[in-house]
Amino acid sequence: MRKRWAVIAAVTCFIAGCGGGVDGVEVRGVPQERWDPCSIPADAIAGTGLDPASQKTWSAGVVVDDWTMCAWRGPISTPWYFFSVRFSNDYTLDDARADSTYSDVIDVAVQERQAVRYRTNIRGQPENCNLAMASVDGTIKTSVDVIGSERAKLDPCTVLLAHATDLLASFPPHTR
Repeated sequence: MRKRWAVIAAVTCFIAGCGGGVDGVEVRGVPQERWDPCSIPADAIAGTGLDPASQKTWSAGVVVDDWTMCAWRGPISTPWYFFSVRFSNDYTLDDARADSTYSDVIDVAVQERQAVRYRTNIRGQPENCNLAMASVDGTIKTSVDVIGSERAKLDPCTVLLAHATDLLASFPPHTR
């Protein structure tokens, strides 16, 4: 009988020793690390026609708890707009659809990714286009805003969709 218990104990120890270790435990309610749009490679930015050297983030002293942001001027040769990318773990496409400050809100797809396209009229500047796209960890918002006194040389929504499509591989995935 003792021999039998010794064999069972040895087998149990062996099996426990062969088990895979746990590197981490998912804890619900703990915020995900927020993706930084400034991590988009400079060659991808240049490849879509934006000026990597013009990269900007929030202005000094501006703190936006829910969003990370990065922006570039485009096109490289004769800039007339800013292209910006923002990311939030908390904001959803439903939030974009429900925002009463947005106009011309429509559901679209960027390749196979769900998105919402809309315009804003901030500071009386109607020449812009915005796109909110779903990702597994939150929402990516991209926008094209005409620079100050410049005039749009192309439809901002056409420009926005081209940049968003070009940079899709640099954005967080939309499925796991």
